[in-house]
Amino acid sequence: MNADLFLSNIDVLISISTVIFGFYVFLRDPIRRWEFVGYLPKLIVVPIDLKNKEILFVNPNGFWGFVQGGITGTDLRSDILDVVHRDIGLDSYHYKLIWTKIIGTKKITSKRRLRETHLGGIRFFKNPKGKGYIAIYILVNKEDVLKNIKLGYGIEKFKFIKIDNALKFLKENATADKSEIFEKTINNVKEAMKFIPL
Repeated sequence: MNADLFLSNIDVLISISTVIFGFYVFLRDPIRRWEFVGYLPKLIVVPIDLKNKEILFVNPNGFWGFVQGGITGTDLRSDILDVVHRDIGLDSYHYKLIWTKIIGTKKITSKRRLRETHLGGIRFFKNPKGKGYIAIYILVNKEDVLKNIKLGYGIEKFKFIKIDNALKFLKENATADKSEIFEKTINNVKEAMKFIPL
């Protein structure tokens, strides 16, 4: 009798441990975790020209910033290709991915800026409450970009800015609500450049 009770308790313990472990693995993925707690995952793409030590910025809707787009599925590489091609018209052979960095989340109160997107995962909140950002650092060649760039919908112009002046440029010309996210993104550029292949 005691053996049956013991085996029954072991079975319950294994089942509970499996559920907890599965939930832990699920929440280790920042994209799924963000969606679960109500943050829409977004990409920030940072094109770096190594030769001139410059970053490419774009001007969508009258404000300067990075190439950005939503994450639509589980294949991050496809999302990067789509965002870069949609915003600046470059195919994958025009750039090289060198590093990705989780930047963090930003609570957004304007419902107009939070368009409903759903990756198909589990959600704790019905409505989104902010955005979660992942920075993607890519290498480009300025001359190649100047010859091949095709600005996407809503993007009015582009500009290369020296890395050392990038933060000052964004503080003066970007939307104020993204300043913290942009600052973290810029502060990681030098770290990203450590991963450039020799």
